Order: sequence, then C-alpha cells, then structure tokens
Amino acid sequence: MPSPFTTTIGARFLEGKLEIALRWQHLTAKHVEDTPAGALPAPSAELVHLYASYRVHEDILAAVSVENLLDQYYFNYLDAQTARMPARGLTVKGSLRVRFSDKTLGVL
Repeated sequence: MPSPFTTTIGARFLEGKLEIALRWQHLTAKHVEDTPAGALPAPSAELVHLYASYRVHEDILAAVSVENLLDQYYFNYLDAQTARMPARGLTVKGSLRVRFSDKTLGVL
C-alpha cells in the first residue's frame, strides 16, 4: 500500500462567511520490487487541491472546489494494479446548498 502524505491549510474571512482551504498531497511511488506479483508499479505524484465556500445568507452556502489544480497525470494505487486507468485530471466542482426550513411542523 502506498504511503500518502497530506496536509491542509485553511482560513476564514469576512466574519466567517468565506472559507478557503488548500490541500497538498504526496503519493509515494511503488516500484516493481514493492508490489505484489503481477502488479504494475505506480509513479509518485504531487497533488494540490483548492476549496472555497461562501455563506451568501444564513440558509445559502455556495462552494467551489478545484481538484488536481496542477493537472498531474497519475494513477490511484489500486487502479494502477488492475485496469491501469489514470486518475482524473484538473476537476472543477461547484455546489449551492439551500436550507428551506429548520422548523418542524407541529400536529394540528
């Protein structure tokens, strides 16, 4: 199994309405001598991910994430052992979360 190392740093701004985080992840290479019989080696990779969210209103949260910001070509360890499919490249995701009510309807 590879030995990943991950660290995250983040901050809140604008009275906590804006949150920003940056994650760095190192995936250790797996060489032929370190893998089970028949498995393929996997090269190391350096990944950077960026996350941000903004509370537009008490009940509305908008968020965006950019994964693999540097668009590294790499293999997830288990994928490298089987189908040899590369992991996703630069991926951008957005979301909008709306809470309509936090009150419970009473019985009439």
